[in-house]
Amino acid sequence: MFVLNSFVPKEKEAVKKIKSERVNIVLKSTDGGQTWQDFKQVLPEIKHYSAVKGDGVIISTSQDGIKRSTDNGEHWQWIIKEGEVGIAVERIEGGFAALSYSTATKSRRIHISLDNGETWKAIDEGLRPSSLISSIKQVGKYLICGHPDGIFHSADQGKTWNRVLRGVNNNEFLFDIYKWNSPFQEPKYVFRIYESENILYATAVPAGC
Repeated sequence: MFVLNSFVPKEKEAVKKIKSERVNIVLKSTDGGQTWQDFKQVLPEIKHYSAVKGDGVIISTSQDGIKRSTDNGEHWQWIIKEGEVGIAVERIEGGFAALSYSTATKSRRIHISLDNGETWKAIDEGLRPSSLISSIKQVGKYLICGHPDGIFHSADQGKTWNRVLRGVNNNEFLFDIYKWNSPFQEPKYVFRIYESENILYATAVPAGC
């Protein structure tokens, strides 16, 4: 059974489409994303956040970028803007991670901050630029990225990335539905990564959702 909890209507419609096309992919990792296995059970309840809080700081997504508050939301400061659209924010060890869409590069960017959100640096130079990057998580020392080319992990805060699983459309899961993609064609589906109690789950969702 394909399970995806979401409060976004577009994604709910996407889930219906996935079910109609028999894409039933749920994977599980218990070693920080290094290896993945089929997960046949129902996913645990997974919460979705548009804002995260830590050490007196709130980091939040917005249609205009990523913003920061140090007074419990009374006032906000833009920290990632300049043509960016906020996609997701996450707590990581020692700071925060943010996923945004850049209108300049027409791709999604991954940034991290290790000083309570005051300064940020991009950590996606080792990944192929794409507008379909779905997620960034951390378990243990590893950062985990859901990318159209597959699932990648990094043990050095994004300086280097290693692919641990090929993308959805390049796996045997979809051989009965799709033809092999050309290298220049973005896939129809991408793995989105979720975390619950230090266990990672990956589900196939329509690319771009």
